[in-house]
Amino acid sequence: MTFRAIRRTDPAAGSASFRVVDEQGRELEWVNRFLDMQCVRGWAPLTLRSYANTLLHFVRWWARRPGIDVTRFTAEQFTEATLVDLCARPACRTTPARPGKHQLPFRHAAAPVPVLFPR
Repeated sequence: MTFRAIRRTDPAAGSASFRVVDEQGRELEWVNRFLDMQCVRGWAPLTLRSYANTLLHFVRWWARRPGIDVTRFTAEQFTEATLVDLCARPACRTTPARPGKHQLPFRHAAAPVPVLFPR
């Protein structure tokens, strides 16, 4: 089963415009319910898109596990072992931040502070 994140141009009131769907266009109810709850809370559209993509990665990973039905989210399917496996995957490991496209080097991060009390 394959999944993707889509953006609806005509969401209903209280619904997020970003949705996670399967290959036939059917929505994953539990994922989209979470996105709708965040939409009602007033989260920004880019935040909702980020959440949708993060959940999409999780669903794709979780769907590859044997005996899992990702169309429903139950406590019986999501065990402590599942959480350990999720955290052990390479995508969860953090790397040190480095200056680049999305982070300014320290020398450009702030304007110089004037010296108020010189020695």
